[in-house]
Amino acid sequence: MSLMVALAAGVCACVLSLDELARIVGAIKTVFHNASLPSEDMSIILKAAGISIVGEYGAQLCRDAGEGALAQRVDMAIRISLLALASPLLLRAISVFSELGI
Repeated sequence: MSLMVALAAGVCACVLSLDELARIVGAIKTVFHNASLPSEDMSIILKAAGISIVGEYGAQLCRDAGEGALAQRVDMAIRISLLALASPLLLRAISVFSELGI
């Protein structure tokens, strides 16, 4: 029963913070627009933030349920997903650095 209460409380907290999340997304969009950065990069950053938030929430639910080993696997999956998501940015950075001779 406590797991269901924790899940419901977490969902309520997320719903209550939707306005703040929308404000943050708007600020990120403004920064990318003003800096003339590619929208693909913004998409990657927003996806990474979403993966981090949802994944951490899932891992904490596993810990609350007493499943520490499962929580560690969820944490590992989050890290792998973030690395895979960030690989285009990393490859582009390496390309820029090699063109600059750094």
